[in-house]
Amino acid sequence: MLNKSKQYLPLLLKILVFAGCTAVLVFKFQDSEYNWYRIFEELASLPWFILPLLMCVSLASWLVESKKWQFLVGDFYGLRFRESVLQNLTAQAASFITPLRSGEFVAKALYFPKSLRKQVTQRVFIGNFSQMAVTVAVGIIGLFVYEQELMDDTWKYVGLIILTGLLIFLAYSWVRKKLGLNAVRSDLWFKTVGFSTLRYLIFSSNWLLVLGVLYYDQSIVTILSCITVWYLLISTIPLIQILDLPVRILAVVTIFPGDTEIVLLATTLIWITNTVFPTVLGCALLPFKSRIELETA
Repeated sequence: MLNKSKQYLPLLLKILVFAGCTAVLVFKFQDSEYNWYRIFEELASLPWFILPLLMCVSLASWLVESKKWQFLVGDFYGLRFRESVLQNLTAQAASFITPLRSGEFVAKALYFPKSLRKQVTQRVFIGNFSQMAVTVAVGIIGLFVYEQELMDDTWKYVGLIILTGLLIFLAYSWVRKKLGLNAVRSDLWFKTVGFSTLRYLIFSSNWLLVLGVLYYDQSIVTILSCITVWYLLISTIPLIQILDLPVRILAVVTIFPGDTEIVLLATTLIWITNTVFPTVLGCALLPFKSRIELETA
């Protein structure tokens, strides 16, 4: 009975985070003077090409992710690029409703023969950990830029960063031992981090496109630091993707200064194009899975 309770504890934590952020948003917006009609006016005034452009940028980031996945499994399986794209998008659809993207591990493993599934799980972890490492590293740099005028509070952020880094290191060490990652060669890690960095630059550029067409009145340094800190925050909060919109909105109204209506619209568009759009593509590709499914043993 105790073991079953432990299994449901992470899910309960994620639901509590979702409920807490939703409650904070409700109280925050009730006591505010936000002009909700302006959000719809800004949405209506967007150029016709902006949404297709954001989707193309999002798709480009997933093509880079697919190239990374093809590289990750290349030393033990000859994966074609189109198969890699299929696996990544359908895995995104599976992870959309599972905590901590756990559905991705299962979805990708099922494409491979049983004898290779442990190696596949290892490579999924390497890919995800590399992406998290890039997000944290860039986010820490952005955090110092963001807080450069609050020197009295710097020690708090330094302590938080050290604690976060320690927890990530301990989690990585534990998983590395469990999954047997000690034998993974160093160049695989470096190239995977390179792919992850390129993908980060691509999908985060959607923010610059949206805020640019919405004439968000802040310096480029402020905007870039806010984007990196925002990604750092939402990446370290354990949530199911389908429930993370309130967290994204609360983070954006807390981090981004100035025009709240603009950043509210921007984060919603980013969520639709970077999260919902590839999920819908993944769901659409599921019926075609049998045509290009890998042979299993």
